[in-house]
Amino acid sequence: MLIVKLILTAILLLGVINPALSIRLSEAWKLNRKPPSEKVYRVTRIYSIIAIIIVWIFIR
Repeated sequence: MLIVKLILTAILLLGVINPALSIRLSEAWKLNRKPPSEKVYRVTRIYSIIAIIIVWIFIR
């Protein structure tokens, strides 16, 4: 299970380090959208950190 935790953590760290790429990967199917605001980037970082914490607490 440790390998699963590490893989999920690596993917979620992408949202912390580069939220623009994370948003682009997760919402690539949406066309003709305006660029995300700084607030969206901040929320993406926060959700990524919360998800990392959840992964390390609940996956055993």
